[in-house]
Amino acid sequence: MKKIVVIADTHRQHWNIKVPNCDLFIFCGDAEINGLLPLHDFNDWLGTIKATHKIMVGGNHDSELERIGKKECKRLLTNCIYLENEFVEVGGFKIWGSPYSPMFNAWSFMRYDNSLKEIWDTIPLETEILITHCTIPSYKTLTYDLRWKQLGNLKVGDELLAFDEHPINKSSCGRCYRKSVVNHISFHNMPTFLVTLSNGEQFEVTENHLWLVTQGKGWNNKWLTTKQLKSRKKYGSRVCTKLKKVLDVWEDKTDWNSGYIAGIFDGEGFISPAWNYDMGFAQNPNIVLEKVIQHLTDAGLKVANYSKHGGYSPRQNCRSVNFRGSFPDKLKFLGSYRPYRLLEKFMEDKYLIDKFNYRLQGFNKNVIYVDNIEEYKKQEIVSIGTTTKTLFVNGYPMHNCPPFGILDQVLPRDDSQGSRTLKDRVKDVHPYLHLFGHIHEGFGQYTDGKTDYYNCSVLDEQYKLTNPVIEIII
Repeated sequence: MKKIVVIADTHRQHWNIKVPNCDLFIFCGDAEINGLLPLHDFNDWLGTIKATHKIMVGGNHDSELERIGKKECKRLLTNCIYLENEFVEVGGFKIWGSPYSPMFNAWSFMRYDNSLKEIWDTIPLETEILITHCTIPSYKTLTYDLRWKQLGNLKVGDELLAFDEHPINKSSCGRCYRKSVVNHISFHNMPTFLVTLSNGEQFEVTENHLWLVTQGKGWNNKWLTTKQLKSRKKYGSRVCTKLKKVLDVWEDKTDWNSGYIAGIFDGEGFISPAWNYDMGFAQNPNIVLEKVIQHLTDAGLKVANYSKHGGYSPRQNCRSVNFRGSFPDKLKFLGSYRPYRLLEKFMEDKYLIDKFNYRLQGFNKNVIYVDNIEEYKKQEIVSIGTTTKTLFVNGYPMHNCPPFGILDQVLPRDDSQGSRTLKDRVKDVHPYLHLFGHIHEGFGQYTDGKTDYYNCSVLDEQYKLTNPVIEIII
C-alpha cells in the first residue's frame, strides 16, 4: 500500500499547508510563481515535505515557469520532478503531467481547445496517473448580476442578461439588451455536431440549435440552425457563415490592485443609465488619484480625466475620471471588478435595460468565421427556455433552448472551465487517477468506474484556505 498526497492552487499560501508524510506528493499547479523569488520560495517549501517522490506541474498563474522554459524550470526546481507535457515512471507509478488549460484571459500555459488536442494526444496509453491543471468544460451564460454561470446549473426563475429575439425597430434600434428569466430546463440524450470557429472556440450543439449570424456589413443578422451553417472548410471565406462575439467572458478580479480600483469606484464613484451608462468617480488631485489612474492604466482600462466643473483645466481642483468604453466594456468592468455599491445600483435598476434600449450593434467586435462542422456524438444535453427566447452563451448571442453538452459531470459546479479534448483523451487512456485543480469551487472526487477524478484545490473561490489535502491510498 502506498500513500499519495495531492494539492493544487495554493497561490502563495503554501507555507500555511501541512503536508503529511507520503510515498508520492503531487502538486497540480497555480503556486502563483510569477517571479524568480516566488520560484525559489516554493522550491524551499517543497524541500520541507517528507515524501519519497515529489512531482509538480505549473498552472495558468505560474507565469515565471512559462517565461523561463522547461529546461530552466527543471534546473531551478531541485526539490521535485517538474513535468511539462511529459511522462515519467517513479515509485512504481507511470505518470504524465501538463500545465496547460483552455484559453481564458490569455494567462500562462493556455491554448484554444482544438490546439490542446495536439498535447493531449501525446498522453501515453500506459499512463496510470494523469496530472493536469484543468478539467472538462462547460458553456456559460450571463446572469443579471453580471456573473457567467454554467448552463447546467441554472434554475427556473434565475435572471439573465439577454437581448431581443427580433429587431424592435429595423431602422434604428435593432436588437437591444433585455432582462430575461429562465422558465424551462430539461435534459435530453441527442446526437450533436461539433462546430469549430476561426478563433479556436468550439460548441457541441444539435442540428436545430439557432445561431444569430452576421450578413453583410454591420449587424444585418438573422437566425440560422446548425444544419444551415456553412463552414469555411467546405465553402471558403467569402461564402461561409460569420458570427460576432458581443461579450467577453470574465471572472472576478481578486488581486490587490483590482480591489483598490473597486474601492475608489465604490467610495467616490457614480453610474448613470443615460448616455450609454456613464460611469466614473470624482477625486481631488492627490496621491490617491495618481495611484488609481496608474492602476487603471496598468489594467488596460481607458478613462478620461477632466475638471468636474467643465473643461480640462488643471486649475480646477476636483477631477472627474470617466470610464471610456462601450456598454459591453462597462458590463465587464462591473462584473469582474464588482464595486458593490455601483453593482447594487445596476441591480436595483432592473428595468433600465429595457427602458434605455442599449443596442447590440456597433461594438467593433471582429468577425468570426464558422471554420468546420462535423457530426460528433450522441450525449446528454440541456435545453434552456427564457422569457426573451434568447441568452448569451460564452459571449455569443444565441436562441433559447440551446442544447449544449453537459460535459462537466465530473465536477458539476458553477463557473467551471476546462478542456473537451482532454476529456476525450482520458476516455481513451483510462488512467487510474486524473488529478487536477484550477476550479477552486470544484474541490472533490468523482469516479466513472474506470478513472477516479480529484479536484485538489486547497483554496475556495475567495482564495481562502478551506479545503484539506487529498490523501489517496493505493
